[in-house]
Amino acid sequence: HHLPNKESRVDALEEMQRVLNPGGKIIMTNWNTESDWFQDKVKSGDYKQDRNDSEHFIVPFKNEDQEQIGERHYWKIDKQILQDLTDQLGLKIVSQKYINHQGEETQKSQVMNLLSVFTK
Repeated sequence: HHLPNKESRVDALEEMQRVLNPGGKIIMTNWNTESDWFQDKVKSGDYKQDRNDSEHFIVPFKNEDQEQIGERHYWKIDKQILQDLTDQLGLKIVSQKYINHQGEETQKSQVMNLLSVFTK
């Protein structure tokens, strides 16, 4: 989710695929930009959506005192984007599910993360 375009995402997944041992798995988590929590952050202005790229968000990076010390750039990754990438590379999606902080599967609108597992 920190890779800004399809080319860099393909490059990263190709490298993962190259070094993956037979029977190995690629495990990836991405923020769920469609969750109520994320959308509330955008609506409140805490997270800013790029006017020129609806899949690009600017998220404040804060220290332990909650002081902003920088910015993080985040690009939307969802199930369809991952399906398109894996189809292009010949990877197989083993599972994709929305999980909470405890790793429990839950409804899409209620969680922060999309957990995806791929194999060759």
